[in-house]
Amino acid sequence: MPSREISLHDKLVTRIQALALISYGISILDVSHTLQIPPSTLYDIQK
Repeated sequence: MPSREISLHDKLVTRIQALALISYGISILDVSHTLQIPPSTLYDIQK
C-alpha cells in the first residue's frame, strides 16, 4: 500500500475516532487534545 493511501486511511480513522468521541458528549477541546488535532479541524469534521 503506498504511503499516501496509508496517510489518507489514518486521517479517516482519526476523523471517525473524533466523531465517535464527540458524539459521546466529550468536548471538542478534550478530543483535540487527546488526538492531537487542532479544534478548528474538529469543527470542520462535524459539518
